[in-house]
Amino acid sequence: WTRWYGQYEKAEWRMPLAIRGCVNVTVEGLTLRDSGGDGIYVAGGGKLTFSKNIRIKDVLCDNNYRQGISVISVDGLLVEDSQFNNTWGTPPSSGVDLEPDSPHELMQNVVFRNCTFKDNYGDGIEVFLANLRTNPQPVSILFDRCNISSKRGPGIRVTRVHDDGPEGLVEFRNCNIEGVEAYGIKVRDKSAERCKVRFVECVVRDAARDKQYADMWSPLALEASQSDRQKKFGGIEFVNCTVEDERARPAILAKAETGLFNISGNITVRSRHAVKADLGTKLDGVTLNVREASLSPFRH
Repeated sequence: WTRWYGQYEKAEWRMPLAIRGCVNVTVEGLTLRDSGGDGIYVAGGGKLTFSKNIRIKDVLCDNNYRQGISVISVDGLLVEDSQFNNTWGTPPSSGVDLEPDSPHELMQNVVFRNCTFKDNYGDGIEVFLANLRTNPQPVSILFDRCNISSKRGPGIRVTRVHDDGPEGLVEFRNCNIEGVEAYGIKVRDKSAERCKVRFVECVVRDAARDKQYADMWSPLALEASQSDRQKKFGGIEFVNCTVEDERARPAILAKAETGLFNISGNITVRSRHAVKADLGTKLDGVTLNVREASLSPFRH
């Protein structure tokens, strides 16, 4: 990953725009390209542990070295009509990474609307909440009418909501994930007892194209990688979601030794192959209906 730009070696902290401990900021119409860090960084600073009332509109973040945009601590962030593309370099190399650094930080009233995340090496959208632990404030996160595609990486990942993590809601509404190399949607290490994760009328089309991800080679993936992070994996809802897939494999695949808990909703699958779901055998409060496009029911 060693590359040179101008007179310095790329690292991860050279952001064109860092918003730290700011209130009532509007950013509009900028192009933030080719930086050695994040295109945009939003966090606390000084006496304020979060930024507040931040509005970003019609912004392009392209070819940045760590993230398109990193959000660390904020109360009130609206990002509209913006693009976060071609991120590469220092991991996680996501289009957007919502990742608080400590339990004292906030992830509240965060909305991304009508945004595009294209050809990022990491996830198009990553929500990483591992550091919100021990009675943190509840989270409220919404991605509405966003589009994710990538010839390099995955789609959406929500990960590390531990048993002592935050309450609240992480919601994806009317989002399209298409042509990504790895999973379309992945929820990993998510406690069924903490914040809800909900997908509403989302479409996953032609995802998990590269079979090098064979351990979770599926458009939708649910994974409990370490049981000490959550006693019960789950608390996930799919509302009128659609998977379009031409490969002979499960539309949704789960790997959780302790089983799945409180997973509900319905997923319609369009495929030339038999519709399958692999959720395992330990199911408690799982009412998820995976069905063919003809609406015939699938029974696992």
